[in-house]
Amino acid sequence: MDPVRRPVEGSVRPVFDLLIRAQDQGQLALLLVAGSLALLLLSLTPVGAGFRKWAMARMHLAAQAKYEVYAAPRKARLFADLAGTVLEIGPGKGTNFDHHPDRVTRWIGIEPNRHMHEQLRRAGERRGIEGVALE
Repeated sequence: MDPVRRPVEGSVRPVFDLLIRAQDQGQLALLLVAGSLALLLLSLTPVGAGFRKWAMARMHLAAQAKYEVYAAPRKARLFADLAGTVLEIGPGKGTNFDHHPDRVTRWIGIEPNRHMHEQLRRAGERRGIEGVALE
């Protein structure tokens, strides 16, 4: 049996059937666009806030590497004079740690998106900073 058309059980069965019908009728792209729009609209509601934060974290993680190549020289100049305690609001996944001079002795960060916390913790550990993810 074709693995794409294998039987699907449970609550995903109606969604799977809809996708197969749309693919058969050449409307899969339209369905995916409509679904993306529906998810976007859902994310603007209080119920969808968790989804929005998750999606933002995924997009941020995906785009960050390219951005860092562009921003690294500017960050190096901007952060060169930092010393003592640094308060960072919205540190994301902690990419600024790489630009902190050794004169930074204490870092306090507040990251409201819990989906960023694991990456932030790892970045802090690599830099020798503990307890970096606060909600």
